Amino acid sequence: QSVDARRQVFRRFVEALRLAEASLVEQLVREVGKPWREAMGELARSRGHVLSALELDTQECIETGATVVYQPHGVVAVITPWNNPVAIPVGKLASALLMGNSVVWKPAFQADNITRRLLALLQDCGLPDGLVQLVNGGAPQVYQLVGHPDVSAVSLTGPEQAGRSVSAICRSVGKPLQAELGGNNALLVLADADLSGQVSNWVRQAFGFAGQRCTAVRRFVVERSLVERFESLFATAMEQLQLRNPALDSCDVGPLISAAQLARVSGAVKVALGRGARLVAGGQSCTDGPGHYFQPTLLADLDPGDPLVQEELFGPVAILQVAEDFEHGMRLVNGVRQGLLAGIATASQCHYDAFVQQAEAGILIDGSGMRIHPAAPFGGRKMSQIGPPEHGVWDRQFFSRVQMRYRGAP
Repeated sequence: QSVDARRQVFRRFVEALRLAEASLVEQLVREVGKPWREAMGELARSRGHVLSALELDTQECIETGATVVYQPHGVVAVITPWNNPVAIPVGKLASALLMGNSVVWKPAFQADNITRRLLALLQDCGLPDGLVQLVNGGAPQVYQLVGHPDVSAVSLTGPEQAGRSVSAICRSVGKPLQAELGGNNALLVLADADLSGQVSNWVRQAFGFAGQRCTAVRRFVVERSLVERFESLFATAMEQLQLRNPALDSCDVGPLISAAQLARVSGAVKVALGRGARLVAGGQSCTDGPGHYFQPTLLADLDPGDPLVQEELFGPVAILQVAEDFEHGMRLVNGVRQGLLAGIATASQCHYDAFVQQAEAGILIDGSGMRIHPAAPFGGRKMSQIGPPEHGVWDRQFFSRVQMRYRGAP
């Protein structure tokens, strides 16, 4: 199938996603427990990723006789997670296919029905059978796929350990890898921050979708003079969060993905409390109804090297770290091996300017939060990213090989 024909497929696919929005949102709510409002946002972002991919040219003229050509790799492997089972696959598939590749797609088993629905929609829009092939299974199947000699490039969104293992395979055979590996994100809250005006945003950044987002803020680094007021206002804002059925428009938090993840989150909190952590708010499982719910939880008095500070828990648990001043706060913000997102809440332009120079993260925000732009680069630093970021022209760079063609006398 030609690239022009594929463009027609994806133009139809944008409309198909719009028409199927209600049913896809319902599937997201039912299958992965995503709150209704966040599911609506994921569908809108998915359409944005397709439109962004449609704008990518496969040739660019530099000057007369000089042309950059973006050629496909051939077969690329796409490995996607369960927490954004529409937006992430749609973004990767659109860019990979529109660059002329075929795709072997290994989705997360937790979103199996959504996966099959998306593939059916694409085929209904004219994508030939076999151009995207599904592979099921766990880690052994992923490693087998990545190492297969017919696979020329690998795009992965997943946990850090998976990224390390896949990276080792790709390095051993010289395959390009694009890997977004999650975050352990921090917001630095200085004494001049608009605490009362922004704290409600912060609790949603921490606990929305039960913290099961790579962009969740899970560490709040607060200047010492503000700690007591921060704890009071933050805990009060936590009480306003609606922990309920994700199908309801009023739901803020929703359930964890599985009983195993609930046990992991609950166990991690208990262990941290046993090591001397202080419970500011939350801390309990909710067993009154169906679903795997855990209260939004704020813990304090943890050592910077504590495993709960250093690891991405992927649950509704936030950590309060106390900073003596801006410089100490930046050391705490940067004091983890991940570097996806970092933020600062301050009225000081001087401190903001210093923050953006020193923050070791690929995405920076202020106290008002963020909204992901579908054409903007999405990626981190340190162990949060291997290879180029996702989306926009960065996907073209990854899903193609560049060839420079000169013709005519100088």
